[in-house]
Order: sequence, then C-alpha cells, then structure tokens
Amino acid sequence: MSSEQARELRQQGIAAAKAGQREQARQLLQQAIRMEPRNEAAWLWIASVARDQRERVFCLRKLLEINPNNEQALKALRQIETGEVPPAPPPGTGGLKRLTGTQTGANPPVAARLSTQEIMAQPPGVPFPDADALDAAIRKAEALMSEPTADALTTRWSKKTKGRAGEQDIWRLRAYVGAGALAGLVVLCSVSYIVVANTPPLARAVFAPTATLTLTPTFTPTSTPGVTPTPSVTPRFTPEPTATLLPQVPVGDIYSVEATDVYPPLFNAPLEGAVSLIDRGQAARALPTLAAERENTSALFNPIPYYYEAVAYADTGNTRAALRVLNDAEERLTDPPNNEQKALLDMGFAYVYLAQIETAAFAGSSVAGTVLTNAEERAQAAVEGDPRLVQAHILLARTYALQDDYEAAIEALDGGLAVPDNAYNTSLICEKARVYLLDGDLVAANEQSRIALAIDPTLEAAYQVEIAAALADDQPGVAVQRAQAYLLYYPGSTEAFRLLGDARFAEGNYDLALEAYSRALSAGQSVMTTVAALLGRAATYTLQSRHELALEDLSQAYELRTIDAVRLLRMEAAYYAGEYDVAAEDAAALTAAAAPVDSDFALLHARILIDQAQANDDDPPDEALSLLERARTGASSATLALINEYRARALFLNRQFGEASAAINAALDSGETAERLYLRGLIAQQLGQRAAAIRDFEAVVAWSQIYPLAFAEDAAERLEDLS
Repeated sequence: MSSEQARELRQQGIAAAKAGQREQARQLLQQAIRMEPRNEAAWLWIASVARDQRERVFCLRKLLEINPNNEQALKALRQIETGEVPPAPPPGTGGLKRLTGTQTGANPPVAARLSTQEIMAQPPGVPFPDADALDAAIRKAEALMSEPTADALTTRWSKKTKGRAGEQDIWRLRAYVGAGALAGLVVLCSVSYIVVANTPPLARAVFAPTATLTLTPTFTPTSTPGVTPTPSVTPRFTPEPTATLLPQVPVGDIYSVEATDVYPPLFNAPLEGAVSLIDRGQAARALPTLAAERENTSALFNPIPYYYEAVAYADTGNTRAALRVLNDAEERLTDPPNNEQKALLDMGFAYVYLAQIETAAFAGSSVAGTVLTNAEERAQAAVEGDPRLVQAHILLARTYALQDDYEAAIEALDGGLAVPDNAYNTSLICEKARVYLLDGDLVAANEQSRIALAIDPTLEAAYQVEIAAALADDQPGVAVQRAQAYLLYYPGSTEAFRLLGDARFAEGNYDLALEAYSRALSAGQSVMTTVAALLGRAATYTLQSRHELALEDLSQAYELRTIDAVRLLRMEAAYYAGEYDVAAEDAAALTAAAAPVDSDFALLHARILIDQAQANDDDPPDEALSLLERARTGASSATLALINEYRARALFLNRQFGEASAAINAALDSGETAERLYLRGLIAQQLGQRAAAIRDFEAVVAWSQIYPLAFAEDAAERLEDLS
C-alpha cells in the first residue's frame, strides 16, 4: 500500500513540477521520498524544484549515493561545480497544456552562486559560521599552542639505537615459513617428474616434440594500375538517422523546467487548480470548481470557465452536458461578439464534437457525418478568430486526419507553428508526429518526436509516438528502450507500462510482457488503457495456452467495451478453455447482431456447436453442417482438412457412419493426427470393420506413449475388446 501511495504522490509531484507549482511539487515529492527513500525519479525531480543551489546539490548527491552512474545527476552536478548555467527555454516551449500560449515573461531571478568548497562544506539549510567568531577561535587556538608547558620544558628526546620489541622473532618466523614453502615445492616437482617419467603415455604427451602447423601460401593477385578496385560490401544495417536541430530550436533541461503560460490567461487560483486537474486526467474533480467560477461571471461575461467546464464534461464522457454549457455561453456573447471570445467557444464546440466521435468509436458504433463536419467548421472558425489558440490548430488537424487527409492535417499544424507566439510549440510538434505515424511515415514521425523531446525531454506524447513507430517498424527492442525512457520520467504511468507490455510481447518475452501488463492494471488508469492492457495480457495468455486466464481478462474487457471485436475474442478463448456454453452464447449473439461473418467465424461457430453437443451427449444441430459448408469458401487445404474432420464428427453423432467414414478419410488424406485416427477407429467399429478399427486403435495407443491423449485409455479398452 505504501508503495502505491508513494507512486501516487510522485506522480502528483511530477505533474505539479511541470505545471510550475514548485512549492507544491517539493511537498509532494518529499512525502514520496519518505516512503521510498531510494527512488531515483523522486530525487531527480525534487532536484529540479530545489529552492537554492545547496539544496539541489544535496538532492543530486543523494541520487548518486543510490546510483553513482546516473548521467543526468552527474551532468547537473558538473554544471553547478563548474559554474555553467543551463540556458532557460524560451517562452512557448514548456510542457503540454490544454491551451498553450507563449506570452513572454520576465526570467526568474538567479540565486547567488557559491563556490564548490562552500557547497561541499555545508549541508543544505545549515548557515555559515560568523567570520569574527571564527577569527577569535583561531587566535585562541594559536595562543594555546604557543604557550610552553612544564612537561615541554623538562622533556628530552633521544634517538632509538635498537630495533623494536619482537622484531627479531618476526624475521625468524618469516625465514621458517619461507624455507618450509620452498621445501614443499621441491618435493612436489620431484614427485611429479618421477610419475611422468615412469608413465610412457604421459611422457610422450609432455616431452615428445609436436608438429608446428604451417599455412600453405595462397596466390594474391596484384592490383593492375587503371583498374577500379572491387567495392567493399555494404553493411546490411543502416543506422537510423537522427533529427537535425536547427540552431534556433531551444533545447530544454529538466532542471530548469518552466510551465508554459496558459492562453487565454487564467486570472485566479481556483481556475488554475481546476485546469491543472483536467491536465492530470482528473476532470471529474474539477467540475465543481468550474461550475462555481462560471456562476461568478453573471455580471461580466467570461467565456473561459464555460470552455473548461465543457472540456471537463467531455473528458468524463458527458458530451450532452458539455454542449449545454457551450450553448449557454454562446447565448451570452455580446452583439457584436468579441472575436477572441467566440473563437474560444468555437474551439470548445470542436473539442466536444470530436469527443463524441471518439466515444462512439470506442463503443464500436458511429455518429452522423454531420458531427465531423460541424467539428471541422468550428475548428476552422476558431483558428481564423484567434490564431494563437494552439488547441484550435490541433483540433482542425484531427478532423482532417479522421477523413484520411493527412496532408491537410500537416498544413493545419504548420499554420499553427507559423504563428510567432506558437513557434516551436511542443503540442503542435507532437501532433505532427502523430499525424505522420497515422500516415505511415515513420521517419518523419520519429523526427518530429525527437525535436519535441529535445525541447522538453519529459513529453509523454512524444514517447508514445516513438514507441508506436518502433513497433510499426518491427523494432521491438527499440520500443522497449523507449518505453523504459518513458518510465524514467513517469515511473508510475500505467500507459507507459501498457506500451512496455506491447513491446515485450512483440519481442517474444512473454513473461516480461505479463509483468508489464499487470503493472498497467495495478493502479487507477483510464478505461482505454485498461481495455488495451487486458487485451494485451489475454493475447499473451493465449500464446501460453492459458485459456482460462485469457477468458477472464477478455470478459473484463467486454464489460468495459461491449463491442463485437472483443466479444469475438472472448468467444475464441471460451472455446479453447472448454467453456462451450459461453462460446455458443457469444457466437449466437454475434450472428444475431449481423456482425461480419467470414469463413473462419463460420468454422469456429460450427466447432463450438459440435463439441458442445458431444460434451452434452446430444445431436449437433443442422446449423453446424450448414456452417461447415459456408466455411469452405476460400479455405486453404489445412482448413479443408479441419472442415472434413468436424463434418465427420457431426455425421458420427447423427449415426450417419457411411458418410462420416468418407469425410474422415478425406481429412486423413491431408494429414494424420491422433484425433482423426481415433475417430476413424470409432466409425470403423460401428461399421463392423474390425481389422481397420484395431489398426487405428493400435496407432492411437502407440502415439499415447509419446503424447498425452485424453482418449488414449478409451482406445486401449476398445483395442482389448476387439482383440
């Protein structure tokens, strides 16, 4: 429990540090360190919000006690000791906000620097001694040292003429030990020589000369003048190009993180706290404060509380309430309306419309096309009304991306970056990386994400794009490294653990993938992260043939996201776990819902019905044979063999032994399995073909000596009866 509390406090402290709330961040991180005093991330972040250089040095040295090889701590300590001051990032390049702006503010005052000796001599918070008191102490010490004492006047020194007490005994003992060791070595060498000399095989091995291998010289052609030499082989591995930063691109440093000014600016602390909660994914907690702030604008209209309240409602999934708030605000616009006020409300409408589309897609449904059109129109109006609204450019780009018009999406984001106040804005750069990733341009996606990380090395969105790009490029090892870098700055991030699980799964390290997925599910997280982690862990369990555990995870995922794709996965897991009733229920529901049914689904549905009938000792329904015929369309040879096998099972249960014999023989023509031989033996026994049944049951018994077969005992009993 304390570990979870420490992780929660650490996350809140990191979020507060990125939001510029340094004192709150220090308090939260100090509480986290009390619970986990050896957590590197906590010491790293508390160093970035230290009050002065002495406190920062103390934190960095504590971090180096935990990990002496921490490069960031070594670099920061080296900068402090050498007097190098990392450049402060220019306005507009800090951490992500829902509304990021770039209003220029005065640089914070730099505290007076102390020398390295002064820093090392004093722990944080301890004052230096007074200079006068120090001089008085020194004078008193010198006076005491210079006054002669009675012992000093009477003491006489003489030179020692003999050795120390016991010195001769020590030398005598050393001589005895050395002589004994030498004698033992001589005896050992003599005995070894005698043994080797009297043993002919050993003597030949030790003393006989051996042939020296000489390499036969090979012909080396001499190069002919004027002939172009043969080019060397080009290595198959081509290093991945790194993003080249322009000189004017600001380079960030976590030790000088400054929050980006919010645009439009917030005028009071309650509103700032509510916006901070929204940015940290706690929109529900922000709603009461935002409602109170909106009611306080009755005298003088202010659209900012309306906008953020609508955003908070949309983030909690209540888009109807969000639209109601925005409609109320739009009715209060003055005539003629203020362009900036209307632009903010237009941006709010676009945000809510896109949230409706995302919610519908998550639930496996769709919304009317007019919703996307309305979102595009509102976003375009917001961009034209106030180009400084960063989120408006992002929302406009997302409307284009939903229409697969990635070129227009990039143009919309470039338009936002062209605004002087928004140059090098990390939100816009990360969104460009995401659009390039959707378009399949992995090189451009990586380039944009690395530029964003150079400006601010703590951007979650940039790490998420890098991990997804590495997985799309079939580089799971790179994805693992980037996920671990993500966790360095966000040690308790459930999304980071979920992505690490995906990377480990692609890498083939299934045990590590299960650990990462379980960490992603061990704390509070969003519904989307929970469902993704459950699906990833279920896929890992399936590969390990742990179908019961996979069925549990898929059942939880379906409760959170009731869509056909998840239900289809649960149907497969239930079938392989032997839960035929659950599998049959899911198959019937998918068929009734007119879900897309292909040949694979038809075959699995038929297998469920036949195995369920066999388990319940019933006759399979006629629907099973109909589904098997439908599954033949476009089936491969291996699938056709499986179709014939299950057709034989259904006919056998219906006591149509002649047709069942023809079907099982067709399946065996494509490949022998113990199950098929056992089934053919059962059919032959029913047809009175005793010799054929004995031959098949003997083969099954022989196979059972190598592989564990559930029906081996029954085959042995039938073989004994027939013999």
